[in-house]
Amino acid sequence: MDTKSINLSLLIAAPISHVWDCLTQSKNIHQWWSSKVKLEPYLQGGLEELWENEQGQTVVTRGKVLAIQPPQELILSWADEDWSAETQVTFLLVSSDNNTLLTLAHKGLEHFPNQLGDTLLAHHQKGWTELLQNLKVLAETNNHRLQTEQN
Repeated sequence: MDTKSINLSLLIAAPISHVWDCLTQSKNIHQWWSSKVKLEPYLQGGLEELWENEQGQTVVTRGKVLAIQPPQELILSWADEDWSAETQVTFLLVSSDNNTLLTLAHKGLEHFPNQLGDTLLAHHQKGWTELLQNLKVLAETNNHRLQTEQN
């Protein structure tokens, strides 16, 4: 088993279309991720994230959309500007009644030397866990608001 991969799943109390919109639309990405993230949600579209490391330096993470099948799958290449290899992030969405099971897999961290790979794994595990929780809150809040407006 690959010990340098991240695999996270969570059930979101919102229809798959709402979760997909939160995952791929800029106005929503800016709410659950960062206003410094740009995603072009089409095949070969770009991804760019600007963030600050612990030393206060701006870091750029870039990637491309490798595959996209709305509203079920989004696969991105992923690498910081100083990385020697790309990694891959996969978002899978599965509809279940009015809920959505979102699964994230971040693979490729085994390409980095042991200590660096372990550090990257820990940082990304923590970051993705927090970000997916933010996405869940946004999707559920938007869904609740929409249901309230319809009633």
